Amino acid sequence: MERSRLSIRALVVLASELGAEHLFGVRDPFMMMDHEEIRAAYEVCLEELEQSGAITRQFEGAAIVRGDLRRLIEICAECDLYLTVDAVNCGQAEPSVVLYRQGSCWAQLTKDGELASLTGAADGEIEELALARLMECCKAQEAPEAQTHWSLTNELLQRCLKDADAGRAELLAAGMPEDAAALNALMQEHNFAPILAHAPYTMNPCAADEKLLEFAQMVMEGDLAMLEYVPGNMYNFHPGSHVKQGAEVGIEKIATLLNSVLHKDLHTTVLLETMAGKGTEVGRSFEELAAILSKVQLNEKMGVCLDTCHIFDGGYDIVNDLDGVLAQFDKIIGLERLKAVHLNDSLNICGSHKDRHACIGAGNIGLEALTAVINHPALRTLPFYLETPNELPGYAAEIKLLRERFAE
Repeated sequence: MERSRLSIRALVVLASELGAEHLFGVRDPFMMMDHEEIRAAYEVCLEELEQSGAITRQFEGAAIVRGDLRRLIEICAECDLYLTVDAVNCGQAEPSVVLYRQGSCWAQLTKDGELASLTGAADGEIEELALARLMECCKAQEAPEAQTHWSLTNELLQRCLKDADAGRAELLAAGMPEDAAALNALMQEHNFAPILAHAPYTMNPCAADEKLLEFAQMVMEGDLAMLEYVPGNMYNFHPGSHVKQGAEVGIEKIATLLNSVLHKDLHTTVLLETMAGKGTEVGRSFEELAAILSKVQLNEKMGVCLDTCHIFDGGYDIVNDLDGVLAQFDKIIGLERLKAVHLNDSLNICGSHKDRHACIGAGNIGLEALTAVINHPALRTLPFYLETPNELPGYAAEIKLLRERFAE
């Protein structure tokens, strides 16, 4: 049985060296960095990989990846099925597990903080490798303090893992209703704001690669199916990057995806997020978002999530002309489409197109401008969601500060 333990950053760099655009189920650890920081971190990771024996660097700098690792990365990056399980035990996060299947080959990625273990096995070994670990995470029936996304039986897990299509449908139907009913009751009792679920950052709905488009459709269909257990909430996603196909092609592909996953019985509102415009991102302007919305058939199921850092970095000056920006949004998209706000400061100047979030009041937008945002007549009744680079005590302090600044 093959096993390798690396930092998550090093694992992503390893995948990049093999030409993989991303690893399913793994958030991009470089997403909040600028180009210089990424370059420096990338070099550190290459040194880590060389020291661990994962790669051999040739004289001209090219990296040769160890054979067993090369195969494991291929399984992860080109899988035809993947499953994730995130466990919380007694309030403490357990390592999250991602299982990948490519044909008859399997790989298991176990994330523990900033580290990850990557293991491979053939079909005959999958019960020992994967099911035992997943069942360890799914002991909700035996230990009430242990909670997971899904409460699964060993028999059901085997069926899910052996059959991608039937298994996926059965997985979504398994174990959830009781948990969902309890969650719905809790949210109603405590007057929760709407849930704003977020699609994976690795999903690219306008990718050039057909496999990545299929992955995006699979993810969105699955996410929206699960959200039916908590109706009346929202699902936000990044429109993606057109990777030199052109924004018009990207817009068409995003609309095509939405038209394939939306249906009239859907009880979730799907939101396009405003983007900063780094690289070839689609959604960098209100016009691009409006173009996508105009091509969606079930238009009433759609809305927009305004990210303060993104639009500021994208060139919309909400510090000096918030009224003007919102008037522009209303003219091009319509304020009735605005359903939620991601509240973030920005480390960059207006128009930088970089997308680097900062804590409230610690960036170039500033506390006064963000106070104006939460109190603006067109925004103040919307749900606000913090996306600042913080930990729980920091979030608590930000929420307290913003509540003090909110004019009742």
